[in-house]
Amino acid sequence: MGWAKIMLRKIKYIVILGLMFLASIFFDFSIVQGTSMEPTIKANDIIIIQEYFNLSRNDIIVAEVNDKQYLKRIVGLPGDQIKIDEYNDLYVNNVLYPTNCDQNCPEKQFYTLAQEEYFVIGDNSMISLDSRLYGPVTTAQIEGKVLFT
Repeated sequence: MGWAKIMLRKIKYIVILGLMFLASIFFDFSIVQGTSMEPTIKANDIIIIQEYFNLSRNDIIVAEVNDKQYLKRIVGLPGDQIKIDEYNDLYVNNVLYPTNCDQNCPEKQFYTLAQEEYFVIGDNSMISLDSRLYGPVTTAQIEGKVLFT
């Protein structure tokens, strides 16, 4: 009986290691730094990032902009019209998107997003560095889609 338990335990460890290996191929794990996605995702939360993905509005993604990684929510998809008016209000396809902005927000902007361009914003929009400041991100800049926190 002791031999069977040892073999079963070894098989269990091999299966767990195999699953961890497979997970590392398709997923990445990261610890969040910063507060631009609060209250949805907080600093020091652990997130699981899917490296192969289809993108939709409201997905949370990790993108690299100017050699930095940013965690943001997609609000604008390819073909969408994005407008920031003189009052710093953000419109997506002429529909007001709820956001806040302090004096660091840009003045009037207008984009029609090209194929493979996305407009992203942090949930804590008052302090977020996002597409309002650095413009749309491209599919090539998006490193993955957040699955779980």
